[in-house]
Amino acid sequence: MISTAFVSLADDQNFENAFIGCKSVKFFDGFTSSLKRSNSDLIFILSLDNLQILKSLKKDPNFKNRMKGLLIKEEVASKNIFSSLMESLQLKSFLNKTIDFTSDDELKRIVRAWNLGAQQDLISSFEVISGDMLYIKTCDLKKYFVPIESLKSLAGLSKEQLLDFNLDEDGSYVHWTYNDLHLDLSNFKDAIDPNSKIKSKLKNLKIDKTYGRAMRLVREGCGLNQSDLGLSDKQIRRYESGESCPSYKSYQIIAEALGIDVQTYLDRVAETYQKLKI
Repeated sequence: MISTAFVSLADDQNFENAFIGCKSVKFFDGFTSSLKRSNSDLIFILSLDNLQILKSLKKDPNFKNRMKGLLIKEEVASKNIFSSLMESLQLKSFLNKTIDFTSDDELKRIVRAWNLGAQQDLISSFEVISGDMLYIKTCDLKKYFVPIESLKSLAGLSKEQLLDFNLDEDGSYVHWTYNDLHLDLSNFKDAIDPNSKIKSKLKNLKIDKTYGRAMRLVREGCGLNQSDLGLSDKQIRRYESGESCPSYKSYQIIAEALGIDVQTYLDRVAETYQKLKI
């Protein structure tokens, strides 16, 4: 299993406290020779002042493959400057792996989430940026803008009530005092994309010959041939033999051909699969 190493390249910054008690991740103060020889995935911690260090690292042929993200330590006064700075340094391609943090607590959330292997499930920072929009940063270094109107539980709250929230210490949920409401990252993702739960489950779905056979039986139960599913016969044969895993889009196309939604289709396949396994 490949480990994750956090590498501080920020001058005059002490980040070691965030790693106390974290045994599954490593912390390096600088890009050391031992780190270069390791096969760890890398997350770099920098400040705006030394962002240009990345230009030299960019020349390392191993750098892009191992780099999983950049954490930029920002002062409030310089918020969002790093985006234009990254572009001027010809590092724009790294922006989708970059997140800024302004507090020690946020860094601790990120580090501890990676230490637990729960970085995809936890929130690093949460803001109400206007009366109609939420801004969420996650511990796997992603950013989401969530329209408040997409969350029925928050509809009708005044801006003052919206601002009366607390982010859980480890980023598990956001709590609003007014209505004693707790929302976690999955709730916010569902608000943006109602199919996010299905997509998440599909990532962990194990496809084998029995599952492929279940897909075939569901199709045949609807009286359809392979050529009726809106995909090539070759694709369907690979899916139904368990040789290949369908994408979410493929599941959508198949379900539509069967006249049902994706969740209903997956439920039928799962039910058939369980019967075949008995």
